[in-house]
Amino acid sequence: MVPEGGIARGLFSREAMERLCDISPGAGRATGSWRDRAGAAALLLIALGAYLANGDFLPINDAKTAVYLPASLLREGNWSFTPREYPFMFHWRVETRQGPVLRQFSRWDHRFGAYDAQTLYEAGRLHVQQPKTYLVPTVHRDVYVSTWGPGPGLCAVPLAALVQLWHAPLDEHPEWLWRIGKWTASLCVALSAVFLFGAARRLSDFGTAFVAAATYALGTGVFSTSSQALWQHGPNELFLAMAVWALVRSETSERGTGGLVWAAICGAALGAATWCRPTSGLVVLAVAGYWLCVHRARLAALVAGGLPLAVGLLAYNLHYFGRPLAFGQTMLGHV
Repeated sequence: MVPEGGIARGLFSREAMERLCDISPGAGRATGSWRDRAGAAALLLIALGAYLANGDFLPINDAKTAVYLPASLLREGNWSFTPREYPFMFHWRVETRQGPVLRQFSRWDHRFGAYDAQTLYEAGRLHVQQPKTYLVPTVHRDVYVSTWGPGPGLCAVPLAALVQLWHAPLDEHPEWLWRIGKWTASLCVALSAVFLFGAARRLSDFGTAFVAAATYALGTGVFSTSSQALWQHGPNELFLAMAVWALVRSETSERGTGGLVWAAICGAALGAATWCRPTSGLVVLAVAGYWLCVHRARLAALVAGGLPLAVGLLAYNLHYFGRPLAFGQTMLGHV
């Protein structure tokens, strides 16, 4: 039963907030019963069923690099895109007798009058005018990476690797790539609802926690938007929800290593979120500031959990942009 006063009052009441901030042993509600596990499984299946019910996908430009990154990684072993590999990601300039003409094409056998694109390119008459907005140039010649960062595309790699067993190479099967992106986004959002349920369950009764998570999954923009294409949104929401769950678990754990382990998991989840959307680093600062004030050992665990992912992201930026704190969206302003 939902407590009198509604879901928000049940989750954010003084009693619930005191339970969250209490670092004494056993602060949280007992969870892990068969009903909790069944509720989490039901929530996952209901959300996935709703997200995939339309049987379709959105071939939208903002998700294109995330969709194609698994194909590039599995075939070429890199996280980047070149005009030779993916000509449809660029605007092209054809040199004609009447002057330069802007063109777009998807395949190198596309014909411009008497000649195909491959012939014109080899003759020096076909040049890249500029990448489309979802790509930014790197410090390496003719190498481009996603404007939106590599995180969402990396989330799709496991499913892409499985599908590639039957449909290789994947970049020659674009419909499958888009379906993989849709399935990955839907799974990420559905799992984010499960993690929110787990966090809420530590602070409230089963009914309140389930209704709150179901409302998030089916009554917000995650249903209409995040779950329908592999934007930054879905994977970022998954890792932020995972971080909230781990934060609550840490705060409601017994003193000792248990709380530190959950703090490290929180750090890893937040590190993964910054791979999807760098502005998630603001959440890192908020959590770090909180633990700096109340529990410095957990702050150290948070840093330890997130540091490998942070170093990896800085190395990615340094390799492709020449600066560790340069990100795709900030580089877009210099194109």
